[in-house]
Amino acid sequence: MYRSVLQYKAIYEDFSKGTGMFDIVFRWLMANLVFFWLVIAILFLMMEMGSPGLFFFLSFSLGALICAISAFFTNSLVVQSVVFLIATGISFLFLHFWVKRKILKPGKHDATNVYALKGKRAKVLKRIEPGEVGKVKVYGEVWSARTLNKEVIEEGEKVEIVGVKGAHLIVEKIKKVKSQ
Repeated sequence: MYRSVLQYKAIYEDFSKGTGMFDIVFRWLMANLVFFWLVIAILFLMMEMGSPGLFFFLSFSLGALICAISAFFTNSLVVQSVVFLIATGISFLFLHFWVKRKILKPGKHDATNVYALKGKRAKVLKRIEPGEVGKVKVYGEVWSARTLNKEVIEEGEKVEIVGVKGAHLIVEKIKKVKSQ
């Protein structure tokens, strides 16, 4: 605590001599390395907010926060810099594998565009013969359709969409289930 009073006295003397505010703040931060590392962490955090989704600057911010904690235990700037580099490296690895696991997580992806039609039901508007193109209506839209099997599907029948090939829907008759 006695050391801090002397530092504040030196800062006051510098300020009264007309030394610039930046010099005064810099000297104070260097004398109080905990706050120096906290300022660095906040700056990296603000840079991360400017580039969301990459988690690049977040690693540096976490490294600076851990370094601020280490500043309570040592005054050596060299030791603190090594702690900063190691903590940043570990947080890079952790965030890399965590983000990779979250992004590449196997799961159900929502189908979009025409691929979302797979499994839906449609009404036949124009007879579909094997090798020929017919017409079906799905959700109010008319599509060209081909049959999956070598079967004739008459107009007015209900079909299920089993796939998409080019601009044609691949359909098959809905099999009627016998009730018991």
